[in-house]
Amino acid sequence: MNIKRCTYRYAYNQDKKLIDIYSLTKEERDISIFVCLGCGKPMQAVLGKQRQYFRHIHIEDDATCNGETYLHLLAKYKIKELFDTRDNFEIGFCQTKRCTQYDNCPFQNEDSCQQKECYVVYDLKILYDTCELEKCIDGKCADILISSSKLPKRKPVLIEIFVSHVCDAEKLSTGLKIIEIPIRNERDVEHLLENLQHAEITDINKKRKNRSQVVLFNFKDICNGAERDFARDLKRFYVTKDGEIHYENNTANCLFWNKRIHPEAIAEYVCDIFSHMAIDCFINIFLYLNGIPCKKSCKDCRYFNNDKHFRCCNLHKKYSTPEHPQMGDANQCKYFMYESYLIKEVEDTIRKRDFKYQKL
Repeated sequence: MNIKRCTYRYAYNQDKKLIDIYSLTKEERDISIFVCLGCGKPMQAVLGKQRQYFRHIHIEDDATCNGETYLHLLAKYKIKELFDTRDNFEIGFCQTKRCTQYDNCPFQNEDSCQQKECYVVYDLKILYDTCELEKCIDGKCADILISSSKLPKRKPVLIEIFVSHVCDAEKLSTGLKIIEIPIRNERDVEHLLENLQHAEITDINKKRKNRSQVVLFNFKDICNGAERDFARDLKRFYVTKDGEIHYENNTANCLFWNKRIHPEAIAEYVCDIFSHMAIDCFINIFLYLNGIPCKKSCKDCRYFNNDKHFRCCNLHKKYSTPEHPQMGDANQCKYFMYESYLIKEVEDTIRKRDFKYQKL
């Protein structure tokens, strides 16, 4: 009966150097001694025409060899080798890029002032130059510790290998940056650099959705972007002494807005508005609620019939008001009153911060 043997691609030689079976020559094989990463037992190199692999010399060692330990040690060794021999060691993930003024800007808008799912790449070798295996920090032992010898006070990055057990909660709660790399087989080890380019930032209490993806703990999911990349125009409106309201679209933006340019006006504002209501009606009601006198229009009155086929004042019979008034007649009409639902809509828009404004 044929018994399926335990075969590996890698083994240690007599100098404790990791040997890849695919790069091993017959001459090297004949003068070398190989041992297993997982159990330390002697191995032999099989260099067949169709298959090449390492296997235990003694078949009974297959039963006691721990494949998880093999993958765990292999991944740690390869990561250290990559870090020590390459000019860069990059991780790629998505962050939310925000304007640097996001937290302090009175016109902050979640959709316009930040860019979600922005892919970024960081080279760890710009900040760190040391890679150590099984190194402890603050009483926690890391599979791999990435640190800076030039700036020892810089907080290190821990790399944890996930073969069958995820990183423990106690280690995650330290606040240290942790990169958890899942390793299921030798193929994952070969694709380490590629997999690091598709990492995901997650919360320590969040359940992992994809157990085959590199996960980043205690990394910031927000980064600063240039202010100019998020700059947008604001509306300016002002009221003159005769009550006229004037609007301007290109005289202010969210970076340069706090300069008054109409000193003769009785009130001047810059604003960012998100409302289905006509802008002139909205601003009229806003000024009315703030006690600022301005010219009114019959079309905004609750007693005016705005039907395009029969526009008229509904009070013309009862109070002898003009049946078909000019819109400006509202300024002399003592019965003028804004629709209550329009006032409520303006108040709700301000409350929900869909209308952000600053008085200059």
